[in-house]
Amino acid sequence: MQILGLPSAHFLSTNRSSHNNAAIIMINEVVDMRCSSWDCNSSSPISATRRFPTKQFSARFLELETVRLNVWSKFTGAAAAPDLWQRRASRGRKKMGAMRSKCKSGGDHEETQGGPVTESCPSFPGDMGEVLSSLSCWKQKRRVLEIGFVGLLATAAWFRNLGAAGLVDDTEPLFVEAARQMLLTGDYITPQFNAQPRFDKPILVYWLMALSAKLFGLSVWVFRLPSALCALGLLLSLLLTVKRFGLNFPTDLQSQSQETQTGNSKSFYIPAIITAGAFALNLEVVVWGSTALSDMLLTSTIGATLLTFFWGYATHVKWGYPMSAVFMGLACLSKGPIGIVFPVCVCALFLLCRGELSNMLLAELPYLEGTFAILLINLPWYGFMVSKHGLLYLSTFFGYHNLERFVRGVNHHWGRPWWYGIAVVVVMYLPWSLSLPPALVQANPWNPTWRKAERWQTLPLFAATWFAAGFGIFALSSTQLPSYYLPVAPAVAMLAAAHLAKKVGERRVGVFTALTPAFLYLSLAVLSWFIPVLLQSSGDLTAAQIGNLLCEKQLHQIAVVIFVVAGGLAMSTAEFRAFLGSQPQTHPSTKDKQSSQQRRLLPLWVLHTAAMLAFLIIFITPVYQAADTVRQAPLRELASLASQVQKAGEPLLMVGTRMPSVVFYSKLPTAFFDSWQEASTVLQQQAPRIRSALIISERLKEESSPSKETIAVAGDHMLIRVLNDVPDSQVA
Repeated sequence: MQILGLPSAHFLSTNRSSHNNAAIIMINEVVDMRCSSWDCNSSSPISATRRFPTKQFSARFLELETVRLNVWSKFTGAAAAPDLWQRRASRGRKKMGAMRSKCKSGGDHEETQGGPVTESCPSFPGDMGEVLSSLSCWKQKRRVLEIGFVGLLATAAWFRNLGAAGLVDDTEPLFVEAARQMLLTGDYITPQFNAQPRFDKPILVYWLMALSAKLFGLSVWVFRLPSALCALGLLLSLLLTVKRFGLNFPTDLQSQSQETQTGNSKSFYIPAIITAGAFALNLEVVVWGSTALSDMLLTSTIGATLLTFFWGYATHVKWGYPMSAVFMGLACLSKGPIGIVFPVCVCALFLLCRGELSNMLLAELPYLEGTFAILLINLPWYGFMVSKHGLLYLSTFFGYHNLERFVRGVNHHWGRPWWYGIAVVVVMYLPWSLSLPPALVQANPWNPTWRKAERWQTLPLFAATWFAAGFGIFALSSTQLPSYYLPVAPAVAMLAAAHLAKKVGERRVGVFTALTPAFLYLSLAVLSWFIPVLLQSSGDLTAAQIGNLLCEKQLHQIAVVIFVVAGGLAMSTAEFRAFLGSQPQTHPSTKDKQSSQQRRLLPLWVLHTAAMLAFLIIFITPVYQAADTVRQAPLRELASLASQVQKAGEPLLMVGTRMPSVVFYSKLPTAFFDSWQEASTVLQQQAPRIRSALIISERLKEESSPSKETIAVAGDHMLIRVLNDVPDSQVA
């Protein structure tokens, strides 16, 4: 109370009624601002440098009203109801209008000594001005820290690797070349690869890549830019959502301080920062956030669908549900029906756990507007594709690439073990996946406390149902790929943040939470030491070459150092020390001393963030470039050379392993064949129209090679010219 200029004894009355009266008098005298108390033309006890600009003064006044309610609640025991806050804020706005009118009549400007005329406005009187000035300074610093942290995450995770290497076969070049051909042909409706329609994915991802290329050119990083921007947009959305609603488990809801009852609490700041770090700093999001594929676009649109739904559900904002329907339509235009099925399943499970499913279905959800938005976004393009390509498009996209992909499996991606999805989540989301088991236990969706909680308090439950429904959908799919588990990344980040943000003294630290991080980092250090050996003994020639390069440059030792240091620091975290010293404390002073010591220890989430940043920046980027040098660079060189040495009417063929990047780098239609026999048969059928052909293939043994002219050799591949001899019967 000294900061308010009043002695603490003023509130030590033993009489409850006089206690309340004293608090009311203090609030009205110290916090209440009356226009008559301001003199716009006279100097204030606060120096001129601490005066608040007129445009910011209204926000400061609302902060002052919040202070008033906090003091009221603390000293009277009365809960600060939201309607009371709104009435006080409304009264504050009216007073601000009166003060501004008075300032304008008396002059809005003052001339500073030795400087130009600057705008000024009334300053806060006495000690309260000092307090709010400090609050303003802290908010500005926090905003700068947020921007810097988000920029660091985005740069380390996505943007710095956009142009670090060329296209990675065999999926990424399919998207990039389709977008390039869209610009080349001017056909912005039907995606094409290698002069053939490509029905695998809907049109939105190609539009975004083509737009990016139209603006910035045809560089590889340009086609990857939409994925990085989608990841950044989802990161910012998560940050804002967690800052607004917090991540409190059922055991914390009843013990929340009055400060958290209106949302936007300072206690939500750390969970928001952890959520941002956990979302950006894991291999799953890093990989697909910096590649030219549709997976991050789908994840961002699904994430936006679910987050805007929660905003509409928790705050009743008018734009919540309509914007959720818009993003759902965009998700469907990104990758098909999964963009609708995924968020519908998540929201249905969430409302079922809340016991509000029937009420929401019957009374609250705007079906008509939502359906109209989804149809408006999707019907024109899907309808045009069906009308133009007919049953071929329906059977290929909806049949093969959606229904059959889920039921039977396609493209040799079936037959995975039942634990495949679990392994992907655990490995690809390390180290944050270590917090998933305890977080899911604490977020128990069937806890009856969730049904009693306010809507805005249920974000952890929403994250738990997001993860459970999303994981279940893709785990049931016959086709299994690591990218399928990317849409649960926001849920993993929020659950990890909810667990790690709790103070050590407020949660039970078990063996798993305390010892697993140190064991994990030390195990990764040992594994990193043997990475070159494992690659060299894999039996794959390309992998062996990458292993030799890592050993030559000693890159694996960088990972060893990072993980050894992280393992050592894990033994200095608050969780580890709390577990080692977890003995019952009976004396209050001993508890306070232990709590003070824990606050000075390293939080586990800080260690995870620092370790992943170092791992991505110092280790992953050089390894990524080394792998590109061995695997992709030779193909880029040969493909570019093929476009230079090609003769008139000479086709380009690729025999053996199919590498679609050849089409992009050569800018030539390319025919792919699995064997030399198949390629020779087709060439003979085209004789005498085709006299010779350029072929890119793996190196051939002399005894198995046809008549050829070797043009160039790069890595394990070579570019040759094969003469297409015409049989005598065809000449006759």
